[in-house]
Amino acid sequence: VAPACRLTVPCWPCAAVRPGVNRAPGAARGRPQAATAGRAEWAALEIALRVAGAWGGRVLALAAGPPAAETVLREALAVGAGALRVEWAGHGHQAGRPGDGYLAELAGDEQPLARALAGAVRQQRPALVLCGDRSGDRGTGALPAFLAHELGAAQALGLVSLAADGSQVLAERRLPAGRRERLCVPLPAVCSV
Repeated sequence: VAPACRLTVPCWPCAAVRPGVNRAPGAARGRPQAATAGRAEWAALEIALRVAGAWGGRVLALAAGPPAAETVLREALAVGAGALRVEWAGHGHQAGRPGDGYLAELAGDEQPLARALAGAVRQQRPALVLCGDRSGDRGTGALPAFLAHELGAAQALGLVSLAADGSQVLAERRLPAGRRERLCVPLPAVCSV
């Protein structure tokens, strides 16, 4: 892929929601108006912008979730990225009750979410997809690995730094005992930071 055509995609698995409580039945419900992204997801956007600048490429911020996820996408637009929201209500989504399905998915399997995200960008053939190492709402860190599988891309997870270098990215991962591991990651790749 020529550098001018390279697409870097920072990916937010789902906008985190702060639960509200309906006191009458004692049930928790999502408050989509409180949607946001975690620090790791913002770091992914920052690195995506830096890498795309080095390549002369473009950035497409991708978020999955209810319409309230557009809040984080507007912030990505403000810093020069493109934006795409994947409607994601998760398993158990029922018409008229989007918050219930969305909250049920927060505790569910991330593989169907990876399929939905990959389906949204597969035709654009991104060179690099960046994710946070663990989202604030899920905390599993499994989504980047599932995304790499769905896109048929190399993967490098749990990175502390990443830089563009021609047809690959140079990455660094923290190891126990204060050591670091340096990686040359071929493209296309999915990396978590």
